[in-house]
Amino acid sequence: MFLDSNWRRELVHAARRLRNAPGFAVVAIATLAIGVGVNTAMFGLIDALLFRPPPHVTDPDRVVRVQVMKGLGAEAEPWARESYPTFEALATTRVFDAVAAYTDATVSIGRGVDAYEAKAMIVTPTFFKVLGVRPQAGSLFGTAPADTLAEDRVVLSHGFWERQFGRDPRVIGAPLTIGQSSYVVAGIAPIGFRALQDRPVDIWLPLNDYAASYLRLEWRTNTRSYWLYYVARVPTSTTVSATQGRANALLSIAAQGNARAPSGIVTSSIISSRNADKSREVRVSLWLAGVTAFVLLIACANIANLILARNVARSREYAMRLSLGASNWQLRRQLLADVCAIAIPGLLAALLVEYAVRTAIPSFLPMEIPIAHGLLDARSLALMSVSGVVAIALVSIVSLAHVRPATMAHALTTQAKDDRRGGAWTRNSLLALQSGLCVALLFSAGLFAKSLHRVLTLDLGVEMDRTVKVSFNLPRGSRTPAEQQALYQRAIERVRSHAGVERAALATSDPYRSGSGAGPFTAEKTQKEMWEGQGEVAYSAAVGAGYFTSVGAASLVGRDFAEADKAGAPKVAIITATLAQRLWPKGGGLGNCLFMDDSRECHRVVGVLGGVWKLQALDRKKMAIYVPLAQTGQFTVGSIFVRTRGPVGPMLAQLRSTMQSVEPDLPAVNVSRARDLVDYEFRPWRLGATLFAGFAAIALIIAAVGLYGVVSFTTTLRTREIGVRMALGARGSDIMRVVAGAGLGAVVAGLIVGSAASLVASRWMGDVLYQTSPRDPVVLAQTAGVLLAVAALAVVAPVIRALRLAPASALRSD
Repeated sequence: MFLDSNWRRELVHAARRLRNAPGFAVVAIATLAIGVGVNTAMFGLIDALLFRPPPHVTDPDRVVRVQVMKGLGAEAEPWARESYPTFEALATTRVFDAVAAYTDATVSIGRGVDAYEAKAMIVTPTFFKVLGVRPQAGSLFGTAPADTLAEDRVVLSHGFWERQFGRDPRVIGAPLTIGQSSYVVAGIAPIGFRALQDRPVDIWLPLNDYAASYLRLEWRTNTRSYWLYYVARVPTSTTVSATQGRANALLSIAAQGNARAPSGIVTSSIISSRNADKSREVRVSLWLAGVTAFVLLIACANIANLILARNVARSREYAMRLSLGASNWQLRRQLLADVCAIAIPGLLAALLVEYAVRTAIPSFLPMEIPIAHGLLDARSLALMSVSGVVAIALVSIVSLAHVRPATMAHALTTQAKDDRRGGAWTRNSLLALQSGLCVALLFSAGLFAKSLHRVLTLDLGVEMDRTVKVSFNLPRGSRTPAEQQALYQRAIERVRSHAGVERAALATSDPYRSGSGAGPFTAEKTQKEMWEGQGEVAYSAAVGAGYFTSVGAASLVGRDFAEADKAGAPKVAIITATLAQRLWPKGGGLGNCLFMDDSRECHRVVGVLGGVWKLQALDRKKMAIYVPLAQTGQFTVGSIFVRTRGPVGPMLAQLRSTMQSVEPDLPAVNVSRARDLVDYEFRPWRLGATLFAGFAAIALIIAAVGLYGVVSFTTTLRTREIGVRMALGARGSDIMRVVAGAGLGAVVAGLIVGSAASLVASRWMGDVLYQTSPRDPVVLAQTAGVLLAVAALAVVAPVIRALRLAPASALRSD
């Protein structure tokens, strides 16, 4: 219906020709399917992560993230998180249609052995109104038509509703025990709604006194507690910049004379790719988006090379058709039909490849990605159509450019085996192109792999693969400090008696990712002299006896806390090396006194930690001080750190069961690997190393197949020549050098050009690597070695096969 009879006839003939050449057909179709399928899937992933707004947000261009400026004049700087009083100050400016604030929390649902944890987002009642989200079922608090603000309402995510309640509609209106409070399920969020972050959310709770058990004390009035993110909706009658300007004018007036009051705001888009200050993960993703096209180009070069080789082999046939009266257009139509005969099944197979890659992506990335789960969707089809058109156009151009009427007559008088004219140069250029692109992908994968190795081997003061943090999800204020201490003491005794536990020690809730600001000073300098004008002071936390030995802190110099370090005993402290250098620049630390309050009571330094993480695993300059739990009334025990005898995996469920059995009516128990606590920081390099390595492997396989096919073809054409050389006494190594030299020469040329281009382009990769030079010569040498080894195998194999022929058989070859 869409093609005339001539085109249909040519396509039928092309399909028959493919059946007569099954090896060529399988390789060409598979190459096209992999190139287009992988390219479509990865562009779809990058599009979902960076270029599309969060699902179900109404008019996303008018929804902005808000950072508050603190300080006056040139010293003002934006803060990603702020306090609730600051949120109220922003809301009172009334420059936005609505302003909302939110924070994350892990909550306990149910009691006793059936209790389990859920990922919660605690939000102001205006949150859903700002985003313009509509419910899947029921209602969302703070939104029409039921714009009530009942404090006991909870909204469930669609995934949580499906997992825990089997999508039972009767859940709406039913009670749900969360922490110490009883909530009512108000509604279900729409499918795929992930609320401005890549981590999945199970439930949304309104920010009020009901949820205060999971928040900081005095959350309504504490201006020094930074824990809320802000988001706002810009009025339709104005622009984002104008709204920001009015907010800055109002806030700056209110902040005069008060350096801690908000003096202005900075807004940014909720679409990641539109922000000038992109995170490392976004920058890595953008690099991935660019190099994804390399796989498609390598696939196109491979298919073009295969078709080009096939056209050379059929050049006499084309010449005969022209001499018998066929027109130039008829010949070109046949060539295009051959390309289409490959493209049609190749693109259908690409749908399956794209679906398989898209389905597999979430298992490699620990995030919820808003991508389609069906076999067909509009965006995938659109992306595939573009990729397919590009691939077919590139292959057709190469194919048509080589088969010209002026060169066809030559094929009737010259043996095609001597293919040093026309096609040889094109084929070698395509081989060089594939090699150069493979170098770029392999080099990038090597750089990210080295960065990932560097971050995974950082000394964080914890034996990451054998340490587990366990804690009760106790709502704040549910127990007195003495009751909580007694509960954890009973729990650690049970944990220590477990056969799979080597050591265990008590600690505050999280001595690595939280802490109180402290300004320790020495006898030589006062606290004011030591810390005045400093943007950041030290952080203090408390841990139990034997804590650093339990977690495997190998860099500890001095001693660990002991049972003798109790109340009434001389006060002691363990500090990080960065703090020791700050307090005593001339060296030392062990045995010195430091002071932390106005009482000037000496805390004797008994240990110095060379490696430890504080707040951020990659920030090696944070200063921290640790004191014994028994010697402080400021901190309350809130976790147990366990070092297992063997692999952590089998112990997780056992530790949870052991903790849950301490009392009959406990909330959920949190069990976390130490590696998981910092893994989100390592995700950009894991993402880069995994996906770049995957791209490089696919590209290398495609290029190797193409190289093998081309060399196999040229070797076949030169079989008689090889027979003559063998009959005249030529050695196999000489024949190998003559026949395989062109293919390896093209690979070496591509290697040189690709390496040079990679070194030039890599200077822009420096900010997404970690302690790795973007021009690392070792990685480049390894890249060259891998490519040359694969190329040598692909080139040598068909020549060895030809050398095994008897000279007489080779001489009879046509």
